[in-house]
This record gives sequence, C-alpha cells and structure tokens, in this order.
Amino acid sequence: MLERHGFEVALVNTRELARVPGRKKTDRVDARWIQRLHSCGLLRGSFRPVEQVCILRTYVRDRSILVAETADWMRRMQKSLDQMNVRVHRAVSDLDGMTGMAILRAIVGGERDAVKLAQLRDRRCRKSEEEIAEQLTGHWREDHLFSLEQALKVYDGLQERIADYDRKILEKVGEMTREERRGLQAPELKNKEKARCIQRRGEEPLRQALYRMSGVDLTAIDAIGVGRWKSCSANMVPT
Repeated sequence: MLERHGFEVALVNTRELARVPGRKKTDRVDARWIQRLHSCGLLRGSFRPVEQVCILRTYVRDRSILVAETADWMRRMQKSLDQMNVRVHRAVSDLDGMTGMAILRAIVGGERDAVKLAQLRDRRCRKSEEEIAEQLTGHWREDHLFSLEQALKVYDGLQERIADYDRKILEKVGEMTREERRGLQAPELKNKEKARCIQRRGEEPLRQALYRMSGVDLTAIDAIGVGRWKSCSANMVPT
C-alpha cells in the first residue's frame, strides 16, 4: 500500500537494529532511531520483487505446499496397499502413473481379481500382465480398504486444487508478458524426450507463457524443467 502511494519502501532485516546498546527500548525511541539510521544511509533494504511477482510467488508457494501434501497422501495409499500385501509399487515403477492409478482406482471400485487388475497396464509398461498380476494378490481387509478409499478422495481433491493454482499461475504469467513479446513461440527443445515429458504433463502452455514473459527458454538447459523455471520466475523481477 505504501508503494502504491509513491513511497520508496525499504524492507530491513531487524538484526541490523535490534542489538544496538545504550538506548531505552520503546516503540517511539525505536522509530526515531530507525529514522536516523535510514537518513544516514546505514540501513540496507532486503530484496523484494515488484507487486506482480509477489502475487505470483504466493501462488507458486501455495501450490508447492499442495504438491507436498499430495506426496504425503500418496505414501499413505502405498502403506494401505502394503498392509494388504498388494504390492502395486513393485508391479509398476510409479504408483501415481497411469497404470498405478488405474489399478488403485479399480481396487477402490471393488475389483479384487489380480488378472483383471493387471489388464489395466499401459502398453508402455515394461512388465507383462502376468508379472504385474503376481504382485497384486493379497488379503483385502476392510479397514485398509476404507483408509485407501479416503486417502484417494483427499488425493483427488488436492489434484483439483493444484489444477486451480496452475490456471491462476498461467493467467498471472500471461499478465506479466510485455507487448513486444506477445505471440512469440519458444523454440523447439533439442531434447525430444524432455519435450514429450513436458507435453505429457500438460506444461507446454506455461512453458510458452514463461518464454514470452522472460524472453528466454530456460528449459533448454539440462535439469531445468517448467516447474523449476516457474519457481525461479516467482523470485525475479521481469525484464
């Protein structure tokens, strides 16, 4: 609000102020002391991005919290499966992949036949249906099945909230695009596998929006995906 009214605001670390001896500790004395230090140029302002970036940073940080919660509930689902000796995580590499989630939802839906569950495998799975079925024969205890169902509901709810944040982040990044960059398209990635991964995750629109906002494509650098680029952008001032 101060910035909106034309003030030049300095966000100062209190460590530079709190341990100065020889003065009475009151709010009024502190205010006069801080004003004096600032007038002498002795206070150093911490980094604070512009308001648009602060808003984007809030969305990105909130989303990261939801992602962490999603991972926690995924571990709970895996625990429920392990307690029933249903080793989906051994049948497939990722429990939250296409095959893993298809099997998990079928179990919650009432399917208990290991062969029918194995038939839900994606064609790209390395293991055959027979190998997957071997890992899906367990006992189906009522309490573990109920816990699994509730955890899946929470997981789906978190995924919906993450999707809401994704739409808001994409909208905010689009608002930060400069006029001269509108309509630009990021160059194709040389790493074709990385490009397919970005497409599969639905991150291509955000990649293009980030490119138009910044003028560079950081995903061209190895080990930097759209998610990390987004986090970096939430702590930078657009140029």
